[in-house]
Amino acid sequence: MPHEMQMEPAIGTRPAFRVLALSRKFRSADCMAEIPKFWSWFYENNHQRTICGRFGICYGAAADGTEFRYAIASPYQEGEPVPEGFEVLTVPAREWAVFPCVGPMPDAIQQMWKFVYSEWLPNSGREKLSDFDIEEYTPGELQSSGYRSYIWIPLKSDRVFEARADYSVRTGELTVPDYIRLFQSAGWEAPPEDQVAAALRNSVAVFSIYAGETLVGMGRLLGDRSTACFVRDVVILPEYRRHGAGTFLLKAMLNHIRAALPAGWKASCELFAARGKTSFYRNLGFQELPNRFLANGMMRMVESSRS
Repeated sequence: MPHEMQMEPAIGTRPAFRVLALSRKFRSADCMAEIPKFWSWFYENNHQRTICGRFGICYGAAADGTEFRYAIASPYQEGEPVPEGFEVLTVPAREWAVFPCVGPMPDAIQQMWKFVYSEWLPNSGREKLSDFDIEEYTPGELQSSGYRSYIWIPLKSDRVFEARADYSVRTGELTVPDYIRLFQSAGWEAPPEDQVAAALRNSVAVFSIYAGETLVGMGRLLGDRSTACFVRDVVILPEYRRHGAGTFLLKAMLNHIRAALPAGWKASCELFAARGKTSFYRNLGFQELPNRFLANGMMRMVESSRS
């Protein structure tokens, strides 16, 4: 075990930043063997001409922990073109524990991962967040005994996520990977990527809420653009809940509906409240069923008949 694996990590906060990324889905059971193959494929196909491969980023983990996405990435400058097959990811502002790894790749960084999970986290008294894990690579000879890389572990910190005055809502920007990541953060099983893409494409409007430049939540609006609206997929990242983000997002969605209706028109706005969230929506003017307008809500799932 490399000597520096025994050191305490450097812990500090870092602002949000964006990366240009090329990602694949991996199974947790065999990721240690498969991710190095992804890096080999990346270099064999000359993708380093597009991104330098400064970061390896784990994100979008399934709720049961069986799989996740891993991206090879480099810092993204606003306005840069995004080549086909690539995506732009926003890494949120976080408090990070940063571990130095010294030694040949991939052994040095894989040994550090084992140390982090088997020794440091159980004994540190700190709680790890589950949205992004980052590997950082520096220039140099990867097989050198002195090669240096880093692992960034996001930590739960009440100090970082106080109430924000800089929330903003944007429409039409949510990507498929960000939708899946936010959807899974609520403990839900996400649909397949192609189905998510179709859902985003066919929505009346898709909303993203940011704290500064950090994507912290989403919502979708469905309907006939005249008499009926349906609110779907309202999700706020766990560490930003109870700090006004959800209220800010819902008010923006309701204002969007009002602005789209011609003078004198009214439209129903309906939703299914997740368990425990009824009072949140009641405070925004929604009524439980049954009420004077509607009886009990009903639904069922319909599965494709195609084989």
